[in-house]
Amino acid sequence: MTCDFLLVEFVYVFDCSWNYRPDHCMYMSVCKAAEVSGINVVHGNRRVFHNDKQPVFRAVYDSYVEVSLLALGPWLLWVFMGVSLIISVSV
Repeated sequence: MTCDFLLVEFVYVFDCSWNYRPDHCMYMSVCKAAEVSGINVVHGNRRVFHNDKQPVFRAVYDSYVEVSLLALGPWLLWVFMGVSLIISVSV
């Protein structure tokens, strides 16, 4: 199936760091872009934000829920998320 109206010159394909999913780190790291430059967007499929199968994803979600982005600003959110990640990894 082709799409004749798609303007290919305006399509940008994002790497996996812009759609980081639990599959990317379930058994081994498969997103090399995230290893190099970090994760930009976390995709919480498979209810990973709401269960304890992957505690790091849950910690990221809990940080967003607990901290108001408008009141504290992005910098403090990253600090809070870092602390939550350290706690979840060390448990």
